[in-house]
Amino acid sequence: MTEASIKELCFQKIHTENDFYYYSFSVAGIDFVSSGKDQTDDKEWYIDFICPNSLKPSIRFYNADDVKHVIKIITKNKI
Repeated sequence: MTEASIKELCFQKIHTENDFYYYSFSVAGIDFVSSGKDQTDDKEWYIDFICPNSLKPSIRFYNADDVKHVIKIITKNKI
């Protein structure tokens, strides 16, 4: 997945120290967090699914279309 594909998914860019940044998206209390700029080259980004009540990722996505479908399903069915 590329950084551009993450931006197309409307993820918010989060800046931290030393020009480090990553992307984040939340829906229905579920967080999706990208790899950080320091963890990847310009082409091989990924997104972690963080389960509620957990600080650890449980699912890692390497394909933007998969993330898009999961977010669409969660958004459509959230209470």
